[in-house]
Amino acid sequence: MTTQCQAFSKSSVTNRNQRNFQFHIVIIAFASFFFVEESFSRTAGDKNQVEQFIFDMNRKHGFSKSNLTKKFRQLKIQKRALKLNNPSKNQKKIRDWPKYRDIFLNARVISTGKEFFFRNEKTLKRASKLYGVPSKILMGIIGVETRYGKVTGDFPVLDTLFTLAFENTRREVFFRNELEQLLLVGRESKLDITTLKSSFAGALGIPQFMPSSIRSFAVDFDRDGKVDILNSESDAIGSVANYLSKHGWERGDLTHAVALIAVGSNPTKYLAKNLTPSHSINLLRSAGILDKSKVLPPNQAVSLIDLPRKNKKDIYWIATKNFFSITMYNRSYMYAAAVIKLGERISAEVNTN
Repeated sequence: MTTQCQAFSKSSVTNRNQRNFQFHIVIIAFASFFFVEESFSRTAGDKNQVEQFIFDMNRKHGFSKSNLTKKFRQLKIQKRALKLNNPSKNQKKIRDWPKYRDIFLNARVISTGKEFFFRNEKTLKRASKLYGVPSKILMGIIGVETRYGKVTGDFPVLDTLFTLAFENTRREVFFRNELEQLLLVGRESKLDITTLKSSFAGALGIPQFMPSSIRSFAVDFDRDGKVDILNSESDAIGSVANYLSKHGWERGDLTHAVALIAVGSNPTKYLAKNLTPSHSINLLRSAGILDKSKVLPPNQAVSLIDLPRKNKKDIYWIATKNFFSITMYNRSYMYAAAVIKLGERISAEVNTN
């Protein structure tokens, strides 16, 4: 992510509108700055959201109100991040599985992934043994997220999360919590968070963890006494494995099987309605939805997911709990499928070279 070597540490760890408090925006040149006035209204029930956040950080965590006010005054509004987090309804999303897959399964990413594997083979095996998550899945996630640390984001994380926390994103509560967690990460790690860069949503480092995930799931896997997901590939690997393990990964289970749809059957009836398996192989088989490779046990808990193809019939996978564990990282089925396919591809190549 950034070239600074910084340590993260973990610990346990979110609107009311107002009338009188003023929230000014000062425009200087081409940059927009948040400006929070020195004098805050203290009357109950009449607090600006920014003032309330500062008040809460002081009450809950002992942060200096004057220091936070001063820090927030220097922040630039991240208009590009705001736009990316509020895509236009007319903005087209990729609804073509082969096109989406090929963003990640290309020669450059695969070559970089192979280099990453050979640098970290022992670490990947150790993480797999400890957490039960196969190396190929860890490889797939880190490859899809940041191309193995090559693309980690160029947004100033404090400015970005502040923008998203107090502008209209329809997820202000979520981002306000992440801003809180970021400030705690900075204090606990003695880290200057004003220098850190992130994704447009505030995700950090090689595995693209949100601040709350850093505090909850990041681990010191290289055993150097600090947690550093910005620069330590070992810590990134261990942290991703720990994250999946804590989000339901079942040791030894598969992620999916390709579905064979019998003529006359209705697969849409059995599509997953949430990110959890809700059927069994036997039930799907009785509905004419078959495990093409016959690799899943008959009582395996599964659901059907679809991978759309432009101008062609959709591809269907029978997805297990492990597939849905990957969607805890990103709720997209195509994301999880790309993780799996990239990991499988690199695993196949390093085992044959």
